[in-house]
This record gives sequence, structure tokens and C-alpha cells, in this order.
Amino acid sequence: MRRMVRSALALPGLAWQVLRATGGTFARNRILAGVSLLAAFAIWFVVEDIENPRKEGTAPVSGAGIVIEVVNRAEGLIVDDLPEVRVRVEAREADLPNLRPGDFRATVDAKGLTSAQPESRAVRVESRREGVKVLWVEPATVEVRMITAATKEVPVEIHQTGELPAGYRLAEAPVVEPAFVTISGRPELVDSVQSVQLDVNLSGVRSETFEHEGGLVARAATGNEQTVELSATRAKATFKIAQVFTQRTLPVLPVVTGAPATGFRVSAVTWDPQTVTVTGLKAVIDSLPGYMTTEALTIAGARTEVTAARNLEHPPNVSLDRQSVTIKVKVEAFECGGQAGGPCPAMLFVVAPTVEGLPAGLTVAPGSTLSVQVRVAGPFTQLATLKANDIRASVSLAGAVAGTGTFPVTVTVPQGLRVEGGDTTIPVTLAPVTP
Repeated sequence: MRRMVRSALALPGLAWQVLRATGGTFARNRILAGVSLLAAFAIWFVVEDIENPRKEGTAPVSGAGIVIEVVNRAEGLIVDDLPEVRVRVEAREADLPNLRPGDFRATVDAKGLTSAQPESRAVRVESRREGVKVLWVEPATVEVRMITAATKEVPVEIHQTGELPAGYRLAEAPVVEPAFVTISGRPELVDSVQSVQLDVNLSGVRSETFEHEGGLVARAATGNEQTVELSATRAKATFKIAQVFTQRTLPVLPVVTGAPATGFRVSAVTWDPQTVTVTGLKAVIDSLPGYMTTEALTIAGARTEVTAARNLEHPPNVSLDRQSVTIKVKVEAFECGGQAGGPCPAMLFVVAPTVEGLPAGLTVAPGSTLSVQVRVAGPFTQLATLKANDIRASVSLAGAVAGTGTFPVTVTVPQGLRVEGGDTTIPVTLAPVTP
């Protein structure tokens, strides 16, 4: 072995000597490359044999053996149970523990066998893995006994393994192709087959037409799978699916009836929730007007905010995620005054102002009438009860001199009201005090 390694390692040097001797042309370089490649392969094979040598062993090492496949079986006959086999193989040491039954194909030729006496037949095993050589089979021969197969025609059934989503149903019975299959096999197994089923999972399926193709399974009444042969191993099922129930999220429309007390108005209406999810028959849900209304909330004669819960109105056989809605109606008194076109104008009052800061030696000229017009705006309810003596007005004459002058008037109105217009002034005539 050492001699082989030394020889392989010497190949690249030999190639270099050849190149030097030939002058190193392009063609000679190609020769060198080829020789070097061969040398590399030789080295790899040598190292592989040293580190991972070929050895003999039994496969599979443990677990199930290799199932025997019967070939050239006469029609109408089946083979009685056959034992599993193992093989003696030569393979790389690292591969031996990993060999599995599927790495081999074991066959027995049943040509010429009938349902008479069993016969001993040789087992032939082929390796499906490269580099694995089959040396012999354990056992090398098996007793093969043929049995007349029983047959039976069975309808193909749907085995539904998942439910349709809520609100969906099968519009009609599914169509299966093929509708029937013929099963054959050992008489006791054929007799035990209750149905041949196609497993279909309908979970999450919402399409109007759904097709599924899959393998067929022969099952006993207990649901256990039976080992028999099927004339067709696969089938296709077509389902027609209809949506029976559906959901919609619709806006809520509160119903408010009646009018507030005189002088009051509705300034805002709010409600919670503003949407509701309805569930029911698709035809019923589709016929809804696009919103859900509440029972009426009356605000007749209201002077303050009205808050109440009202049930949602809906047709029968329709469910809601919320049964009631809280409605809040804000009621405020009319604001009189302000811009033209409002609900009511400001109210006009004539008020006599009190005189303050009259200079010494002066008095208001006899016959003078002090009065001022005041326009008051604000809530109608306050204005309706407002009187002139509720308004305070004063005029300051501090620093005034005899004669007629114009003086500003200070006006005060009750809280919640306001004076409209600009500065208010009045003319005042002062005269000296007569001794």
C-alpha cells in the first residue's frame, strides 16, 4: 500500500520532467494537465482505500429486512406471505451502518407456479446504491405458495378529514372518478374490506368548485387499512360548495325622534359602536340596506344632554356581535345674536347708567336724561327672562368740565350673555352748581 502511495505521489513530478524535456509548449501544457489530473485521481483513490476501506457486512444491520417482490405471477394468483431477507454485502466501511431496506430490491420469480404445492425459489437481490456489492442472500431460497386471489367490486367513498369553514356547505354530493374499483387479494382480507376511500381535507375551502386527487385506501369496518390490490390506486373527487352563511360589517344609523324644548336645539349626536358585524343567511345579509338602525330615542322637550342605550333592529335569523348601541344627544339652548340669519337676533334694552366721578362744583344739567341702548346676545333661555334692571351700566365723568361732552359707558351683563356692538358712549351736559 505504501508503495502505491509513493507511486501516485511521484506522478506530478514525472509530468513536470516530461514538460521540461519537451520545451513547455501549449500542447505540452495540456499533456501535463492531463497527467496531473490522473495523478490527483490516483491519490484520491489511494487515500480513500486507506481511510475508508471496503469491508463485508450484513445489511440492513437491524430493524426490518428487505421485502421480497414476486415477479412473473400468473393472473388470478397471489403469493402467500414471504419472509424478509438480509444480504451479505461488500461496501465502504462508513456506508455499512447506513444501508436500509430501500437500498435493495429483492425478487422471486414465480413463473410456472400454480396454486398447488409450494416450491422453493431462489431470491435475487440487487443493490440500488453505487459501490455496494451483494455477495449472498440470507436466506438464499424461500418457499413460495400461490393462492387463488379473491376479488370484489367496491364503490369509492369520500373520507372527509376536515370540515368546511363556518357558513359553507356542500351544494350537492361530490362526484368521484372512478366511482368503483375492483379489489383483489387474500380471501380473508378481501372479505374484511368495508370500503375504498379517498381522504379529502376540506378545511379552509371556500371556492365554488374544488377538486382533489389522491391515493385510494382500502379499509375494514374498524377503519384499519387492509393490504389488497386495487384496480385503480388513485381517484379524483369534485365538490360543489355553496356559501350559506356570511358576515358583513355595517355602519350603525341611530334613530332620534322628537324636538327639544322651545329655545333648545340638537348640537351633536354620537353613538358607540359605530359599526356592527351581522351574520346570517347569505340571501338575507345581501338584502340588507347597507346599514343597521336602532330603536328610536326620543328627545321631546329635552333641555339637557340625553344618553341612552337602544337595541339594534334586525331581521329574524340574523345574529349581531353587539345587541345595543349607546346614543348620546347633546342639547343646547339657541344662541341669539351673532351673524345674520341666526335662529334669533340679539335683544335690545334701554338702560340708565349711573354717574361716577362727578367733579366737584359740577352737576348734570337739569332736564338731561341719561340712557343707553344695549344689544345683548346669548342663549335664548337666558334672554327670555332677562330684564333691563339685570344689566348694569355706568358712565365715568372724572376730569369733566362744564359743558357737553361724550363719555364712554361701561356695561355689565349676567354671566353667559354678551354685549354686541362696539364701544357705547352717551352725551352728557354738565353745569356749575348754583349756590
